[in-house]
Amino acid sequence: MLNRQDYLLVTDYYSKYPIVYKLTDTSSAAVANVMSGIFSLFGPPEEIVSDNGPQFVGKHFKDMCRKWSITHTTSSPHYPRSNGLAERMVRTVKNLLKKCSQTGQDSQLAMSHLRATPVDSHMRSPAEMLFGRPIRTTLPSHHLSRESTTTDHLLNRQSKMKETHDRHAGPDLPPLHVGQPVRVLHPKDHTWIPAKVSKVCDEPRSYEVSTPNGGILRRNRSHLREIPSSTNPTPKRVRFDEDYTSSTQAETPQQNGNNHQPTPETQNIQSKGPTSNSQTTTRYGRNIRTPARYMFED
Repeated sequence: MLNRQDYLLVTDYYSKYPIVYKLTDTSSAAVANVMSGIFSLFGPPEEIVSDNGPQFVGKHFKDMCRKWSITHTTSSPHYPRSNGLAERMVRTVKNLLKKCSQTGQDSQLAMSHLRATPVDSHMRSPAEMLFGRPIRTTLPSHHLSRESTTTDHLLNRQSKMKETHDRHAGPDLPPLHVGQPVRVLHPKDHTWIPAKVSKVCDEPRSYEVSTPNGGILRRNRSHLREIPSSTNPTPKRVRFDEDYTSSTQAETPQQNGNNHQPTPETQNIQSKGPTSNSQTTTRYGRNIRTPARYMFED
């Protein structure tokens, strides 16, 4: 939405060619009708990747994909990186429309210039890659030779971008299975809540989990954390210095042969004595140093 106006942005993955439509109705039927017009003009794609908006999961949109024999894949909720091309194009087009609104320039002419701009120094413009020829604009431009291997440059460019991303993304997380207990990241307060995997989705690295309150959530693998199968260690009692002192005082009369009975205060202190001499450790195996307690006399 821009200036209280809804737009539909469609981008071709191969050529990066953007198509923008202003919408007066955001229902699933209206979006499906606009998409059918785009497909009749440029041809239907093999696959559509979209977010999980109600326009794209409605019955009319699913019927449209079935009619055009298109595979529909939705990105993971709250994980825009799974549809990075669309998110980046949304930012580019939104900035362009904002500048046109501020300067009073024609937005359609600006979109034409964007489509005629080469993707990089080794690739042609989106319009030339889509139509096979450069389009004429009001700006001076330089077009690469048509004999250049656009596909090789595109694959090489995507490979370099993947290497740059993987350099900071860390290793791939192991897959999960149905019934496995996990923790899922809450998108608002960024806390981890317990859940259980209920379904492995067909989309890459996507899972459905069930929460304790009965809700079903679909999340990306990066939003899920495995719960260790090992149980937490049984907490152990900590031995304090006053326990040693009182225990020694209570045993001294018995060692001297006296029949002195311990006072109630002494019995109470003795009952708090430790039951085990084992050292307390964390669940990761690190030793816990017992705190030094001091008993002050009146």
